Amino acid sequence: NFFINKFDNSIYEVVLYITLIGAVAGYITNSLKTTYLSLLLTAKQELPEYVGLISVPLKIWAALSGMGAVAFSIANTIGMIVTFGTSISFFHNIPIKWPSREIIRKYIVFAKPIALVEILRTLSIHVDKVILLSFTGPLQVGYLYFAQRIVNLLGFISISIRQVYFPLASKSFINKNDNKISYLLNKAIQYLIMLLLPILIITTIFSEYIIFIIAGKTFSAAADVLNILCIWVLVSGVNRLFQNTVVSAGYNSFYGKVGIITAIVAIIGNIILVPASIYSINLPGLGASGTALSLLIGSLTGTLMFGVF
Repeated sequence: NFFINKFDNSIYEVVLYITLIGAVAGYITNSLKTTYLSLLLTAKQELPEYVGLISVPLKIWAALSGMGAVAFSIANTIGMIVTFGTSISFFHNIPIKWPSREIIRKYIVFAKPIALVEILRTLSIHVDKVILLSFTGPLQVGYLYFAQRIVNLLGFISISIRQVYFPLASKSFINKNDNKISYLLNKAIQYLIMLLLPILIITTIFSEYIIFIIAGKTFSAAADVLNILCIWVLVSGVNRLFQNTVVSAGYNSFYGKVGIITAIVAIIGNIILVPASIYSINLPGLGASGTALSLLIGSLTGTLMFGVF
C-alpha cells in the first residue's frame, strides 16, 4: 500500500522490487570483489563483471522491442545476478570463519569514518543536482549529467590503478616498509598522469566537437562543463590515491574529517557559484559550470589536505 500510494501505477512498484533484488546482489558482489582485491586476485575480481555484460544485449533488445520498464529492469537484474553467481563461484576455496566480538568491534571502529564519508559523498552528489535544478532548471542539469557521463568513462583508468595500488599499499604498511609505500604511491601517480593527461588534453581541445557529435547543438553549452570536469577527473584520481594511502595506514579518523570538510566545501561552492542571486544578493550564476567548479574545488581541498598530511 505504501508504494501504491506513492506511485502513479503498480508498474513502478514492480520495477522497484526487481531493481532492489539486483541491488542486493550487487552489494553482496562488491563484498566478494573487495575480498579478491585484498588478496590481489585481480582476475577473480574483474571476470564476473565481464560475464555480467550479458545484461547489455538483453537491455538493448528490451528497449528496441518496446517492452517497457519492467523488461528493462529484469534484464539489468539478470546481469547483476549472473555477476553475483560468477563471483561467488570463485569464492569456494577461500577460508571463512565467524568473526569474534572483538573483531566485529574493531571493524565497526575502523569502518565508521569510511561509511560516514561515503554517505556524505552520496549526499553531496545528489545535493548539487538539486541545487542546480532549483536555481537554473532541468537544462543545466542535463548539461552536467551529459558531461559527467563522458568523464566517468575516463575515470575507469583511475579506478584500475587504485585497484592495484590499494592492496599493495596495505601490505607494505603491515610490513612497515615506508620506502615501498612512497615508491608505490609515486609510481601510481606517475602512471595516472601519464595515461590520463594526453586523453584529457585531447578531450578539452575537441570538447565542443565531441559534444556536438554525440548530443548535437542543443548540448553545446556542456563543453565548458566537460572542460572543468576533465581537470577534476585528474585531481580526483590523485586525491583518491592519497585517500587509499591514508586508509591503508589506518588513519581513518583523519580520512573522515577530510571527507566532511570536502563535502561541505563542495556544497557551499554550489550555493555560491550556481545561482545568479539569492535574497537579492548577486552571485556568479554559473549554472552547471558552477557545479563542476565546486567538485573541482572540493577535490583540490581534499588533495591538499591529504598531501600535507
